[in-house]
Amino acid sequence: ATAANNTLGFKPSIIGIVFPRDTNQLTRLVSLAKAHQIGIHTVSQGKNVGYGDMTPAQANQLIINLSFLNQILDYDPRGGTIVVQPGVTQQQLSDFLIGQGGEFWADMTGASPSSSIIGNTIDGGFGHTPLGNHRKHILSVEVLLENGQILKTLEMPATGPDLSQLFVQTNFGIVLSMRIPLLRAPEKALTYTVSLNSDESLGAAIEIFRKLQLSGVVESLVHIGNSTRTLMTSTAFPSEISREVTIDEQHARRILKDRLGLDPGAWTAVGCLYGFKSEVKEKARFLEAAFRDCGKVRFVTDQKLNLVSWILNLKILANFKRVAMIRRSVDSLRAIHGLMRGRPSSVPIDNILWRTTTSESCGLIWHAPVVSNSKEDMHRLLLASRTTFAKFGFEMPLTLTLINPRKAIAVFNINFDRSRSNETERAQTAYKELGEQCRKMGFSSYRYSILGQPVVTENVPHEKLLNGLKKLFDPDCILAPGRYGLGTTAEPEPKRS
Repeated sequence: ATAANNTLGFKPSIIGIVFPRDTNQLTRLVSLAKAHQIGIHTVSQGKNVGYGDMTPAQANQLIINLSFLNQILDYDPRGGTIVVQPGVTQQQLSDFLIGQGGEFWADMTGASPSSSIIGNTIDGGFGHTPLGNHRKHILSVEVLLENGQILKTLEMPATGPDLSQLFVQTNFGIVLSMRIPLLRAPEKALTYTVSLNSDESLGAAIEIFRKLQLSGVVESLVHIGNSTRTLMTSTAFPSEISREVTIDEQHARRILKDRLGLDPGAWTAVGCLYGFKSEVKEKARFLEAAFRDCGKVRFVTDQKLNLVSWILNLKILANFKRVAMIRRSVDSLRAIHGLMRGRPSSVPIDNILWRTTTSESCGLIWHAPVVSNSKEDMHRLLLASRTTFAKFGFEMPLTLTLINPRKAIAVFNINFDRSRSNETERAQTAYKELGEQCRKMGFSSYRYSILGQPVVTENVPHEKLLNGLKKLFDPDCILAPGRYGLGTTAEPEPKRS
């Protein structure tokens, strides 16, 4: 029952869950599944929150949880790389690197510290630093195939294509280990925020960031959240407001202004500058100059955060209503500041408890279309999405992540109460309608929940090729049938012995 639980409100039947202790046991499990024609769905830690947790894409599958395969197999401080198994968590990797002297940082996501490095990367996830586009930075993988063969891909440059990418968002094999690059800790890392007052300022900011990324001033990923997203990261659902009320972006901005004592703007961008002290100082000067006419730039340091925290803890301020919200806002900013330095935090994932107070009733579905870094595409996306969220009666928290100078990933979260069946149904319908709208506008998704599958690609020749590769790698369709739409035709009734 726990294994089948997820935030989507989707409840397929599963056969059970198994925790292999090593590669030999995993190989035997795959062999048994093949012999009995049982589909197996493999997860690393099962923390795919908002996309399905550890739930398979189709019913009657056996979940194989690889959390016991949690070794760091190789650390190369000379080349700045590391090899991890599926069970290695963000916290585990961060602690290991600190124990090695902190010379290198690993890129971290806003997911739980107990989530898997490999799990996120294989589903195409992203983080914050210059290494934030995770799928782009896979150096090599070791993969167990359906026939029991272990394939080790070559680290590029080498002869032939990069086979490592074949195992991202597919079900061709089970990744046993992965080599990833690390970020050498710079002399200085300066976190910044940029407050933007309108959608017009957002459009201008996207153009500015594109130029700064192309010039090398901005190397980290840039995350831009709307006022609803900022409100959710700053406070719990306002107690004085009925939970039947939908808080739109303008209302969220007014609440923030009232409680924080300042206007955070319609949008807030967050990023980090890396390099030598003199280099970062020059980059900061460029950043401020670039946003002089459309945004307010603020820089975040440990000293500033510690000073504000010290002031907020003064007894004389204990009874002020704003203090609790300001403290939570500072905690959220401190978490982001840490993520820019390879330090995982539970704060971002804790903030998903918006309309509910318990994880058991927390409903969450991520919708994540990819758009070009242009104000025209952003305007089209915002216009359609705002209409749909209002139609179904949900807040519209949105973070735009500028993944590179050409593309942005727009991550919407649909928050609802799973204990209410009508809310669950509305949320699932809203998710499907948003996906259909985006496809009509030419915006594909960077990642799908199990509600969005079967979907391989909107490109028919690609779909035929990928399904052909599925038959080649997994002719009996044992490995996660239905994942990303691959192998959907075979869903045999499991044989029991």
